[in-house]
Amino acid sequence: MPEHNHRTMSVYHMLSLSSLLCGILGLICIFYPPAGLVLGVSAILTAWLSKNDRRRSASALAGTVLGCLAAALSLLIFMQYVLVIDYITDPGNSALVTDILQKYRDLFGASPVQ
Repeated sequence: MPEHNHRTMSVYHMLSLSSLLCGILGLICIFYPPAGLVLGVSAILTAWLSKNDRRRSASALAGTVLGCLAAALSLLIFMQYVLVIDYITDPGNSALVTDILQKYRDLFGASPVQ
């Protein structure tokens, strides 16, 4: 195992902490899928870079897990956005969509949009 000085150890420690931070922020941003995906992948990459011929630290492991969750959930939510937009814009579903919107307007007391 190569000998590391204090400076290189702190760089790897900072990478593992940045992995954890990116994973946490990625989970916060999952409802904006591009940001959640970028932060999730960044968390995975920085955790991988922080290893460097030694055991992965707890913060790097947590960053990897959170990053994987953020990336997967961001992709899932993006697919749901695409499916909902596709369903709403389909002309065959216009009567159903109009009926649902009218029920929500009645429920919340909003006036119909002209």
